[in-house]
Amino acid sequence: MVPLLSRTGSRRIRFASRLMQIASLLIFLLLMALTVAPGCQVLTAGTREPSRPRQEQGAFDADAWCRELLLDGGDPFEALAPAGRRLERPDLPDADRAALFVAVSRSLPPAVVPGLSEALEPRERSTNPRDPIRRAALAACLVHALQHRPEGSADDGTWAAFAGDATRWPAGLLHWHRDPRQGLSDPDPDVRQTFLQWLAAVRHPQTLELARQQQLDSDPRVRTGALAALGLFGGDAARAELDEEARRTSGRARAAVVHALAGWGWGAVAPFVDDESWEVRQAVAEELARFPSVASAAMLQNLAVARAPQVQDAAIRGVQT
Repeated sequence: MVPLLSRTGSRRIRFASRLMQIASLLIFLLLMALTVAPGCQVLTAGTREPSRPRQEQGAFDADAWCRELLLDGGDPFEALAPAGRRLERPDLPDADRAALFVAVSRSLPPAVVPGLSEALEPRERSTNPRDPIRRAALAACLVHALQHRPEGSADDGTWAAFAGDATRWPAGLLHWHRDPRQGLSDPDPDVRQTFLQWLAAVRHPQTLELARQQQLDSDPRVRTGALAALGLFGGDAARAELDEEARRTSGRARAAVVHALAGWGWGAVAPFVDDESWEVRQAVAEELARFPSVASAAMLQNLAVARAPQVQDAAIRGVQT
């Protein structure tokens, strides 16, 4: 009898803790609804930044360090010189080098980051295809593209000049830009998906066609990345393809579509708030948290009391970050 009481008490404690989390969330959402103007959006189509590459345990916080170096607001080339000197160290751990590639490229062209261009030079197929430094170099180019890409239409010459700028991009990446199928046939699936997203971020004219082909890739990460590329590319044609994909998929595949549709704002993910799949509702909760408004607050409130704990956790985490 005693063990039964102990288990029951433990359940009650966990249940009470969950109720306290939900109560805190509801208070936050109420305050947000009172203070945020209706329809306010933080992100627009094609501006969402992909997640940072994972860092090995113990790697220093390169982003925080680079932000500190830039606090004075002077010339970023001079401010980030200590980061450049650190990258020139041959004994620098791979995790630190990878993190610095991305952190420095937020402010400076990847082509001037020490060691980055070399990481993307053409290599023999026999070379280790899953090189973390190579992956990080390409991810840094994607981050830079999303941070610095120009405004304007894709056919006014601005985007072509941005994508083909030899002072901005490594020579190896420009070679792939001229012949995208080389990068998209790379043996590393992480490279294939990141390169396609870079093509979308710089508005390569073949992005839609290439994304359709990559949705047939043997690796599920590449297929998911192709959906993300459509979201980064934006436009009516990409939106139509994602809407069609949402209609004919379910579960995890439809959740990936929801993440891509967030490029068009919270209204694009709202229709999936009552989806039968908890994975889809979890994706909705994660994306709604990026768009503070009265309407998104109300939907998050409903998701916070959903039966699926994954959905609840996503809503709670979303408003706490």
